[in-house]
Amino acid sequence: MSDTIRVHVPDAVPERNTAARFFLEQNFPNPFNGATTIRYGLPGRTAVSLAVYSILGQRVAVLVDGIQEPGTHEVVFSADWVSSGSTFSTS
Repeated sequence: MSDTIRVHVPDAVPERNTAARFFLEQNFPNPFNGATTIRYGLPGRTAVSLAVYSILGQRVAVLVDGIQEPGTHEVVFSADWVSSGSTFSTS
């Protein structure tokens, strides 16, 4: 059984006709033992909610919940309580 990381990134309202570009990279390492890093990017100051869900759809951790500035961000998910070899996805 593996757990899944799901990230909802709402569509941004473009400012001055500039296209908004968000990105979310695959967590690394994957599979991992103990901790994994998730990297994502924001084109502008925006609200971010990043949570980890089980395969059953239960939220098991909230990694980010608040306003963040533009740029590339990283968050480390520590999963010492997860079985070794668990695979996570950012889809």
